[in-house]
Amino acid sequence: MVKSNINIFRKDYKVIMKKLVECVPNISEGNDLSVINKIVETVEKYPGIKLLNVDPGKATNRTVITFVGDADIIVDAAFKLISKAKELIDMRKHFGEHPRMGAVDVCPLIPISGISMEETIDLAHKLSHRVGRSCQFLCIVMKMQQRKIKEKI
Repeated sequence: MVKSNINIFRKDYKVIMKKLVECVPNISEGNDLSVINKIVETVEKYPGIKLLNVDPGKATNRTVITFVGDADIIVDAAFKLISKAKELIDMRKHFGEHPRMGAVDVCPLIPISGISMEETIDLAHKLSHRVGRSCQFLCIVMKMQQRKIKEKI
């Protein structure tokens, strides 16, 4: 009978796992494809970011953009998209069925692999601080609010 060396192999082999995070910003433009494309281009051309989906909605005048990347670069990619949306979307002229708060209503970060929810919340805080300082947006980190409520109970 031949013994397997699989356990020895597993012990010596180190898996290098990327911290993969998904980002799903919702921009307040669903009709003007030239504006949508310019905003999407900021992440589409970002090295290491993979654009997964772009879903414009005419009635709501919103577009949901989905992309994924390593935790080390996801905040910068999201920031570039938010900055471009702020530059190109004029909320004074905006209309649509969906309630909106700004050029980018929400920008969720979702842990995919190799990263915890707590680490992802930290990334969301980094993004919100950067957006708040540079774009003068009010940013609320929703998951953090839930964490504070749980701590009070």
